[in-house]
Amino acid sequence: MHSSNRIRLMQIFDFAQAEIKDLTAYNDLNYKQYCDDKNLRRLVDRMIENITNAVIDLAKIIISEKNIEMPDSYAGIMEEIARVLKLSDQNKSSLVQVSKLRNILAHEYMEIKFEKIKDFIVKHQETVKLVIKKTADLL
Repeated sequence: MHSSNRIRLMQIFDFAQAEIKDLTAYNDLNYKQYCDDKNLRRLVDRMIENITNAVIDLAKIIISEKNIEMPDSYAGIMEEIARVLKLSDQNKSSLVQVSKLRNILAHEYMEIKFEKIKDFIVKHQETVKLVIKKTADLL
């Protein structure tokens, strides 16, 4: 692996791990809290957006390093990194959902957004942790 890519992967890896650690404080977040506290809502949205972007960036670097043609969409990138890292179909599906969350955070109504935020916290966070761990194995 090219040294500049290794350094960038380590930076993204460290950042993503810190964001995930911080996000665990909100594992019990409920809809009322999410709606009532504008600052909390912004914080949780931003942490998940940061984690999602970090995983996509990790995936893009790894795909590029493997000289694989870069998919045209974030969902395609997540499918490809799942293949490269030999993840299960369930984890691949989870990563695709994570990639779709990027647009939802920016464009959906609060009720729909909260459902997706809660899904990330409950269902997809472990898959993201797995990708980050497997990325560390490549370093």
